[in-house]
Amino acid sequence: MTLPEPNYTVEAGLTFHVNRAFAMFLIPSFLTFLVMGQLGFPLLTFYNMHDGLTTFQVGLLYMENGLLVVFLQDFIGRYLRRPSLISLGMVIYGVSYLAVAFIPGFTWAVLDMFFITLAEMVVSPLSQSIANALADPRSRGGRYMGLYSLITGLGRTMASSISGVLLTYAIKQPLALWGGFVFAVAISSSGLYSIIIKDALVISRRA
Repeated sequence: MTLPEPNYTVEAGLTFHVNRAFAMFLIPSFLTFLVMGQLGFPLLTFYNMHDGLTTFQVGLLYMENGLLVVFLQDFIGRYLRRPSLISLGMVIYGVSYLAVAFIPGFTWAVLDMFFITLAEMVVSPLSQSIANALADPRSRGGRYMGLYSLITGLGRTMASSISGVLLTYAIKQPLALWGGFVFAVAISSSGLYSIIIKDALVISRRA
């Protein structure tokens, strides 16, 4: 399986009739965006209420995230030719968010944000490229990507909802959110990617 550049110029829409490989890929994709969705309300609220970071400091963290993406995404993208790297990206995500439970202050939060953003720059483009590669070329690829967008959007939405409930406990027990939920989901997603991408490569070689 090769990774083409994401192409959204084909006819857009939505279909629930997808091939097996694509359907299986949607499972870790949903889990992935449960993790990616933490970079927003959950992280902001936790840093503010648990670590005492000011709104300004949290804003600086998000600015760091944006600047890293602007200046490093193209550079990192040159090396994202192996689909299996998405599993590594999810491991980095998991460890980085697990570390949030132990962050003592702003300086360490800045360092941790670097690794969270690194994971984002690996996982996000690879996820879209793999989805595009797995879409059935005999069908309308844009409709496959419509379903992909629906599932990933649902993952982001549920991320805030689930974390909002767990934040009540995470203020006193940070591992309830960052370990028991986010880290576990990230590692599960990584494992599923490894299995699914391996199967897709076997099918591709047989084709």
